[in-house]
Amino acid sequence: MTFFPKLCAFNIGWHEQPAREIYSYIQPKGYLLRGEAVNIEFEKFYPNLL
Repeated sequence: MTFFPKLCAFNIGWHEQPAREIYSYIQPKGYLLRGEAVNIEFEKFYPNLL
């Protein structure tokens, strides 16, 4: 997932073996997530999605 400042746009890509990274061109610039394990606790916020 990449965030761009113009028009508040973002790009979501899908891959069978994801890189697990989120990069932002707006503040805070840089990698917001890079290669870290998925946080299991996030599941509690989306019970109907799983």
